Amino acid sequence: MTGSRAAGTPRVVTLTPNPSLDRALDLDVLLPGEVNRAVGTHQHPGGKAINVSRALAVHGVATCAVLPSGGADGAQLVALLAAQGVTARPVPVSGDTRSNITLTESSGATTKINAPGPALSAAEVDALLAAVEAEVLAGATAVVAAGSLPAGVDDAFFTRVADLGARHGVPVVLDTSGEPLAAAVRHGGLALVKPNDEELAELAGRDLVTVGDVLAAAATVRAAGTDAVLVSLGAHGALLVTGGGSWWAGGPPLLPVSTVGAGDSTLAGYLAAPGEPAERLRRAVAWGRAAVLLPGTEAPCPADVRPGTPRPGSHQFHRPRSRIDAGTTTSRTTVASSAIPIASPNPSCWIGRMPANANAPNTTTMSSAAPEMSGAVRASPRATEPTSSPVRT
Repeated sequence: MTGSRAAGTPRVVTLTPNPSLDRALDLDVLLPGEVNRAVGTHQHPGGKAINVSRALAVHGVATCAVLPSGGADGAQLVALLAAQGVTARPVPVSGDTRSNITLTESSGATTKINAPGPALSAAEVDALLAAVEAEVLAGATAVVAAGSLPAGVDDAFFTRVADLGARHGVPVVLDTSGEPLAAAVRHGGLALVKPNDEELAELAGRDLVTVGDVLAAAATVRAAGTDAVLVSLGAHGALLVTGGGSWWAGGPPLLPVSTVGAGDSTLAGYLAAPGEPAERLRRAVAWGRAAVLLPGTEAPCPADVRPGTPRPGSHQFHRPRSRIDAGTTTSRTTVASSAIPIASPNPSCWIGRMPANANAPNTTTMSSAAPEMSGAVRASPRATEPTSSPVRT
């Protein structure tokens, strides 16, 4: 299941507990209750961690996707992964792998219908974790566990993954939501969690209105035992919070083709190579922005992520009364005195280190920190969203 690799190069093992065979239909406009005719169809292996492996593989990063597989759709999913050059370690299960449906309109609006997936027995859950451990022992620089949990799997499942990584000294990255995320954060031992702002708000138990609110919630997650928090802010970019500081990255408006799976490309970009946090964040957002310009859950290839030439400069972020929640006035703030354009698809995106005053709640709203991206909210319901929606695959 594994191949040779140079010492020190990344090899990411991914775990998708509830994979799917994704079928996407392109529509001009979705008319509920009417006969709708698709103008295009796509079929992809589905599941958040699987999407991470797909994005890494197309960039030449070694990866292995561990997943339960059952029935004809499970076999087809594994065959599609092989056709895309993704090494997979399927774990046979008695139930049939689910199939999800995505409806994408020409405006970029996306409707996703997710099937529940097969129930897994305790023995099948143990076999899944044993497969992950075998791949870790074969050599891994990180384990990514992501997506929803199928029936029969306890909410504490991801804590077992965290413990597995700790036993072998391999960092574990988690992208999930709801009680499985809360249980894992309470347990601690994670290298990175990647919630979006809604998921982080649910975890925090309160609305996150300002940048300071997001930073404070992320700090609480870190205090419980997680090293870093990568928060996707939809059309407002992304925030990375670590023990060494906090950074924001984003860019000007884009009209998306599909936002499904773009957040998984964002996470893949962050994991693709080591480096300083700001560099990893800028690569992550560049990959996510490239992904929203592609159909279905297609992963961006290197040609889609066109690097720019970073140059020093500063940027003043300000747009009165333009934020996530209507009716709130924003304030002027300088996000960074050395914010720079960064590697990204065309048009470019920016990155900046968050100042100390951004930690003060109710002073800096999302759009005052990122007005170029907030303008995209008016262009399309999902415009410039570099990360996936709260719906988990």
